[in-house]
Amino acid sequence: MSLIDHLRKQVKHMDNVTTGTLMQEAEKHDRSAAAQAEGAIAVSQVYNEVLANKSKPKKVEAAVKSAVKETKKHVKKATGHKKKKK
Repeated sequence: MSLIDHLRKQVKHMDNVTTGTLMQEAEKHDRSAAAQAEGAIAVSQVYNEVLANKSKPKKVEAAVKSAVKETKKHVKKATGHKKKKK
């Protein structure tokens, strides 16, 4: 199993994923690879994947909230009474 595959597997079981925790896992898996550029590349790649996966639900949630807000605005406008100017 490659270092990247090992880190991806371990991320599923982690509550708080940081580059430090990923580097510790890399060292546990293979000390020589973690000390080399391969370890840094693997850690940064897996960490970026984690960030990408976390941001997708937030974007979807923001889009849904925006759509609900717009719908409420249109319903209120359609059903509300216009105020008369004095």
